[in-house]
This record gives sequence, structure tokens and C-alpha cells, in this order.
Amino acid sequence: TSKKKKNNMAEGNLIRIPPFNYIHVLNYNNNITSVVEGPITYVKQEHEHVLLGPEPMLQIPPRHFCIISNPIIRNPSSKEVELDDYGMVRVRFGEREVRTNETHPEPFPLYPYEKKEKNISKIPIIDKNHAYKLLAVRDFVDLDGHKRNAGDEWLHIGPCSYIPQVECDVVERISPLVIQPNRALKM
Repeated sequence: TSKKKKNNMAEGNLIRIPPFNYIHVLNYNNNITSVVEGPITYVKQEHEHVLLGPEPMLQIPPRHFCIISNPIIRNPSSKEVELDDYGMVRVRFGEREVRTNETHPEPFPLYPYEKKEKNISKIPIIDKNHAYKLLAVRDFVDLDGHKRNAGDEWLHIGPCSYIPQVECDVVERISPLVIQPNRALKM
């Protein structure tokens, strides 16, 4: 039924893009792939080819996150997509980006080369007296202002939420050890 649905949306050169959906269109004249967002009835020209879509935009619910590989570059002040000299979207190849509901409250499309690494997941909560053991995979300054070098390990102690970072990996979850009376802990 999904093929039938997509065929009904694309009749010849007319492509019906529903709300909160998008398509990727390749222009053969200048070899640029652009994103067209719905709702719109898009008229495909002879020199264009639809590479993807219509696909639903990603909507991140509150207290959730997703990881995007090869993210696009946005202007820090205007949040507009940056284009190169030829009109193609600029991409940070080989990089990853964590997107949350706070950073992307509105539904967003995936631009050319962007890829969703994992499904949208809940932000993990670290319980009281628990911790995540983290390993830095590259040099960075964390949210608390500590400079972390690649290979550093540290504990992120609860109770709190842990928003994953692309600069570090979770090595293990550490649970508390309860020492009963008349017992000892051998280390």
C-alpha cells in the first residue's frame, strides 16, 4: 500500500507533497540536489529527477534525541542553511550531531547526505547514586567547562538526565555498592 500511496502522490511531472513531508530533487543542469518541503504540488521540470520522497519530516518529541551523521552547516546567528559557491548545501562530512526537542522544536527534513544514525530515543535518566562512565573520543570542552582530552574517562553522576554527546561514549553504567554491617569490600 505504501508504493500505491507514493504513486498516487507522483503523477507524471506533478508531485503532491503533503504537510510535514519533503523530497530531494536533483537538477541535471547544475548537478545540485535541493530539498522541497510540503505542503505543495511540485511541478518537476524535464531536467530534474526526484531522488527521494515524499518522506515524512523528523519530529523529535520532548525529552528525546536523535543522532544525525553528516549534518548540514547552519549560520549561527540566523539559523539559515549555508550554501557553497555553487548553491549546494554545505555539509560537515564525517561529523555527527545530537538533535533534541530543545534544539529542533519544529519538524525538520534530512538534507542531502544527512542520515539518521539511530531511531529517536528517550533521553536517559541517571538515578540517585548511579553514574555513567564516559570516555572522550576526541578533545573538547564539556558543558561544565572542563577540558577533556581524547582517552579521558570520568563519571557523570546522577540524579540527572544525560543528553548524549558525540565527543564521548558511554563505557558503562555504574550502580552503587552497598556494604552491609560486618562486611568488607575487596578492591
